[in-house]
Amino acid sequence: IWSYKFFIGFDRLQVSFLCFRKFRLPLIHRAQLVPRRRIFRVVIESLLEQLHELALDENELRIGEYLIGSLEEDGLLYKPLEEISDELNIYNGIYVPESELERVLAMIQAFDPAGIGARSLQECLLLQIARADDGKDKELQRRIIEEAYDEFTRRRWELIPEKLGIDEEECREALAEIVK
Repeated sequence: IWSYKFFIGFDRLQVSFLCFRKFRLPLIHRAQLVPRRRIFRVVIESLLEQLHELALDENELRIGEYLIGSLEEDGLLYKPLEEISDELNIYNGIYVPESELERVLAMIQAFDPAGIGARSLQECLLLQIARADDGKDKELQRRIIEEAYDEFTRRRWELIPEKLGIDEEECREALAEIVK
């Protein structure tokens, strides 16, 4: 799911997607040398285009642009919404309650690539699962990430079926789909 090769200075691209499965960057080829900032700039430009396609008022646009500008290179939003609210008030003269930030952030999280704007890897995976095609394992994938996240991240696969009370084969199939 994640490829950190993109974020280590200049490197040859090993895969054609950035952090999030099923999001292909335009005009970037595998053997091309690409600086990490340029790749991130393409993602930011795409997010801003998607934002401006929505029917939003001027205030919502400014909030959305600020949130997109607050994303880190891995596409996650590490800054707490309370801090973003303070920054918008101090630097832009816009008072925005956290509930409004949550609402605009939810819009951004609906953009491509799936998982963008998440505040943690766990939330990113949950957003990707929610956007994936419906399948028999989708609910189980969600449960694994929500209820057995520590076991999942520590690759303690054998503990997950017991913790969730599910069949080992069923768990193996769901895990294979998550890490695909």
